Order: sequence, then C-alpha cells, then structure tokens
Amino acid sequence: MFEMKQPIAVKILLVDDTPSKLFSLATLLENAGHKVVQATSGKEALRILLREDFALILLDVSMPGMDGFETAQLIRQRKNSEYTPIIFITGISTSEMHMFKGYSLGAVDYIFTPVMPDVLCAKVAVFVELFRQREQIKESEERFRSVTETALCGILTATTDGRIEYANPSVERMFGYTTAELSDRPLSLLLPQKFRHMARFTNLGSSRFKRLLGRTFVVRAVKKNGKHFPVELSVARWNSNGRILYTAMLVDVTSREAAREQVRGYTRELEQAQQKMLSMMSALESEVVERKAAEEKILQISEREQRRLGEELHDGLGQTLTGISFMTKLLAKKLEAETSAEAENAAQIASYVNEAIGKTRDLARGFYPIELEKNGLVSALHDMAAREHSLFGVDCQVCTEVESLMPDLNKAAQVYRIAQEAIENAIKHGEARKIMVRLAKLNGSVNLTVQDDGKGFPKASAKSRGMGLQIMKYRAGMLAGSFDIKRGVRKGTVVTCSFPDSSV
Repeated sequence: MFEMKQPIAVKILLVDDTPSKLFSLATLLENAGHKVVQATSGKEALRILLREDFALILLDVSMPGMDGFETAQLIRQRKNSEYTPIIFITGISTSEMHMFKGYSLGAVDYIFTPVMPDVLCAKVAVFVELFRQREQIKESEERFRSVTETALCGILTATTDGRIEYANPSVERMFGYTTAELSDRPLSLLLPQKFRHMARFTNLGSSRFKRLLGRTFVVRAVKKNGKHFPVELSVARWNSNGRILYTAMLVDVTSREAAREQVRGYTRELEQAQQKMLSMMSALESEVVERKAAEEKILQISEREQRRLGEELHDGLGQTLTGISFMTKLLAKKLEAETSAEAENAAQIASYVNEAIGKTRDLARGFYPIELEKNGLVSALHDMAAREHSLFGVDCQVCTEVESLMPDLNKAAQVYRIAQEAIENAIKHGEARKIMVRLAKLNGSVNLTVQDDGKGFPKASAKSRGMGLQIMKYRAGMLAGSFDIKRGVRKGTVVTCSFPDSSV
C-alpha cells in the first residue's frame, strides 16, 4: 500500500490592535479555508513567532506602542521568520516615503483599509500557494538528499565537460576517494585509460550518446589504489537553470539486483525536484519583475501628485493671496486718504500677505519645479540653487558645460530630484555653507555631481539604508545609471550620478 502524504499545514498570522477589525479579517480568511492565528500587538506577535512558523503575516501599520514597521524590523531579525512574507494593512499615509519604508523592511505588498474581501483573499491565496510549493520542494530535496546519502549505489553528478560536481558517500567507499578529492576533478579519474574519452560527453557522437542515455551497461572503473573493478553504469541528463548536467549511477555488480530499482527511483526523484525548482524560480522571477514595475509606478504617481500640489499652490492659493494683497493695498490707500488710524495696520497686513505669496511660490517650486517644464533641466537647477540661497543663505552654485540637456521630461525630473535630495541632505545633515552642482557630458555619459563643504558623509553610514539615499539610488537605476556617495578629499560630501547619454 502507498503511504498517504499528510497535507502541508499552512497558517497565517494576523496582527491588529483593533478587536473588531481583527475579528472581521480573521472570519473572512477562515471562511476562505485558511487557518488564522491572531495577535493584538507587535509584542504578542513576536512571542507567537518564537513557537510557530507561518506562510504569511498580515500586519497592521498603525498600532500603539510598537507599530507595524518596528514589529516587521524585529521579525526580520529572527532566523525562523527572516523570509516570511509580510503584507502591511494600512489606512494611513501612502506617500512615497511611507511605501518605501515598508518595502525596505521586507514588505511584499500593501492592503489599504477599508479592506476589499476579494482582493485580500486573492493576495493571501497566492502567498499560501507559494508557501506550499516551497515546502514541497524542500521536502523533496530533503528526501533526495536522505536517499542519496544512504544509498548503496554510487551517485555522481558531472558537467558536460566531465567535471565532477557531486559524489555521495557510496562513491567514496567504492573508489576510496573523499568528497573533497573528487570535487571538480575530471570524471576520467575513475575510468581506465581506454575509456577516459567517454568522461567528456562532448566527445561522444550524437547517435552514440543517444544509445548511452537511458541504458544500463557494465564498464571497468578504477579505484584510488589503481585497482580495476566492474560497475554497472546508467547516465541521466537534466537541466539546472540553463546548465546541462549528467547524473551517473554506479552499482557494484555484486549488488545488481538490489540496486536496480533504487536507481530508477533516484533518477525520477531528481528530475521531479529540479522541475519543481525551475517552476518556483520562474514564479519568483515574475514576482520580482512585477515588484519592480510597481515600484516604478509608485514613483510616477508620486511625481504626478507633487506636480498637482505644486500647481494648486501656485495657481490656486497663490492667485487667491495675490487678490487679497491687491484688495488690502486698496484698503490701505483708502484708509490713508481718510487719515484713519487703521491705515498702518492695513499696510502691514498687505506686507504679510506678500510674504505669504513668496513662501507659497517657494513651496510650489519644491513640490514641482515648474521651471523644469518651461525651460528645461539646466534652468530648473539654477532656479533651485537661487531658492536654496534665498531660504537658507547657503552659497549654492550650478555649473553646466552644455547649453541644454535631457529633452525627456520624465528623466530630467529624476536628475532634478537626485540633485534636490543631495542639496537638502547637505544643508540639513551636513550643515554645508557652500554647494556646487555640476552637470556635464563625458565619454558618452552624463554626469551629475553635487559637492558641499559640510561635515562630510559619516563612515559609519556607508551601508546606511536611509530612505533618501535609497530613493536616490533607485532614481539612478531608472536612468540605467550608477550612483555613488563618499566623503570629500578634505571635507564635505560628494554625490555622483552617472548615466548613459543615449538614455536621455
């Protein structure tokens, strides 16, 4: 009789501090056939993770005490939950910074409240199925390793040119070599001189090679001490991530009958495990592509939203304040003509309104550089430098060796945002008083350099996962370019972004 395999247990951890929300989500998932374990806080979730493993964690972002982000960071520090998928449930900020913070802590997705049941169940089902597939592959690999390590026959895996990649303990006992002595050695080491050409599969003609595969035959082999002995050999070919590998099953003729059925089983087990692994890798590659597309979409949405806010400030609030200023000036003149004591107050109000107009326009430029769309990247960089000088009193200069660059507005915006982030970091963290922005073409590339005279980039932060630094790197990647940040020769920080001229 065949042994019935027990279904793989799949559990989902649901973490939320709101009892009603926790109950409704748990009920929804349980009705969909999932086993749910509930936690009302981040601390309780961490205690549960010490005892149990989960296919997926649904984690509320906004919780008192330890919020979702802090909980996720601690989850990732634990070995058993280091790679457990986390989906954040949030009804708060969906800004670029908020989203990237979640992804940097290992989130695989976001679900926004109010939760749509169909969306939640569909996403959970995907990760549950991936968990089952991973566990099946792991179980299959463990069975294969257990079988091969205890097999009576020798099992060798070799490349097309005959280099040994794997040998089980039976091969060691059969030939007298250790695994280390066989690793990456030529397969011909185990064959007599007259048969050594067969060790390189590329040396065999196609017709002869076809006869070799799928057949069992006896050949002479050579032990480490030089003794020849007969072995029964069968060869299988399989594909591993685009590489052709060969598995040789070696059985001493004295154990022919006992080993024959095992050899067939080993071959099937190996091929099935590799096929499942390839399928899993394909699914993971598709997931990575989708995630990259989602990240790019998030940046595009953020750019559009910042543009909308900038236009609202400039064309909406700015125009309204301009009207108020005009009316206030008229009122001040009228009161002055009437020699009213309030004339001075009205004039002061007009002055305050004008000041508010200036600040509104500066905010509008910060959200979206209108100058970038009107006159191009170079003009927008000069405009930003003038604004930083006006706001913070720093000496910010722009040096360009070309009249204009980057007709593609979307890519120009990425360069502008990298320069903007570098300048703001220099002022805020580096306390710089002088900043130089250079934009030039060199050897088929466009180079953006932002150099300051501030405190310098801390050595301890060289591996920082700061959101601003990560976003600059990501923007450089969207330009198919490279990003680098380092300390200046004497002081300050140098930020460099280089990307192909053909990409603009």
